[in-house]
Amino acid sequence: MREFNSSIPVVLIAEENGKTRDLMLDAFNQSESKLDLHLVDDSQSVIDYINENGIMPDLIFLGLGDEPQKNLELLERIKSNDDLGIIPIVVIINSPMVEKSDILRCYKLQAAGCIKRPNEQELHRVVKGIGDYWFTLCKLPQVDC
Repeated sequence: MREFNSSIPVVLIAEENGKTRDLMLDAFNQSESKLDLHLVDDSQSVIDYINENGIMPDLIFLGLGDEPQKNLELLERIKSNDDLGIIPIVVIINSPMVEKSDILRCYKLQAAGCIKRPNEQELHRVVKGIGDYWFTLCKLPQVDC
């Protein structure tokens, strides 16, 4: 597997909502950040995708939609995994079905942050801010996996 924070940051977007996934992909592609983007439309297959493709993401975006319980379980599995637990995970809340207790659980499970899915007009600004924060300001771990 690759080292964290090597030349081009790897971002994995695990989002079941096709519209949200497409908007995020478009926004990242239009941003100034040079990223190696990977998409998973079934968030339950994130760990398999990482293992099968030999990638170690520098950052994961995990959608939290109409069935938050299954993605909270995935967050817990990732964060309890010795190899994957160090990866920052930003949770994208894209459904009114997500409750305050779900957000609290995200933070208890060590999510790096929870953001409400912005509308289309705000998305590009938000993506730029996220890219600037994680890949310019933050120093990500150098870990061989």
